Amino acid sequence: MLAACLALVLAGCESYQLRGKAVAGMVSTVEVVDANDERLEGPGLSGVRIEGWIDPDRLDREQLPIRSTDGNGSFAIPVTATGAGFLEYDLYVAASAAQRSQASQTLRLPGANKRLLITLAPGDGYRQRRYSDPLSDTLRDAGPFLNR
Repeated sequence: MLAACLALVLAGCESYQLRGKAVAGMVSTVEVVDANDERLEGPGLSGVRIEGWIDPDRLDREQLPIRSTDGNGSFAIPVTATGAGFLEYDLYVAASAAQRSQASQTLRLPGANKRLLITLAPGDGYRQRRYSDPLSDTLRDAGPFLNR
């Protein structure tokens, strides 16, 4: 028990960053992979817009800073949630880029030794609707049914 508490305190003292890479592929996906996954070493997509929310189904969800991938397709997003990288949090991630289909997924916030691999297929890109807060989208879409 003492070791778990000590690990939690130490995890809170270090800054956790959600790290990953965006790559081209035939199907748009978001997945958690090991930090040594060979696909993270290949060529990446630059300028991919990454958005995220911690605990997206809760009213007190935390929107992460929006980031774009660098020239190698890599990204790092700071996560300030207590115990991030150690405690379990749900994470909603959405990625979009010009000339690419968008990808989104709700998954567990990966540990420090894991990475996000975002694969984007060819597509219409920014002409599609941009992602926004997932709960707001749900409430907006439900509006006509709630007003009956």
